Amino acid sequence: MRDSNNMLNTSAVAATLGVSVSMCRMYKNTCIIEPNDTKGNQDLYDRNEIKWVKRRLQQLRSNHSLKQISSIIGQERATRRQVTAG
Repeated sequence: MRDSNNMLNTSAVAATLGVSVSMCRMYKNTCIIEPNDTKGNQDLYDRNEIKWVKRRLQQLRSNHSLKQISSIIGQERATRRQVTAG
């Protein structure tokens, strides 16, 4: 499990992204955000990942559909993970 100080629950993610909890769930369902861990029945998200997603959403939101954003973020996330693991 990751450092619990670096993890955010869904409500904290919603506040960080400036969206409702239900929008956060939609982001999760479309893989724009992905939980890194689960504690009990609660999804936990990496704080740095959420900050990155927030920046990308701000950059992409005006010119792309949610489906396109999901695809772009998914591809970028995979690349980020390869570089980190590399």
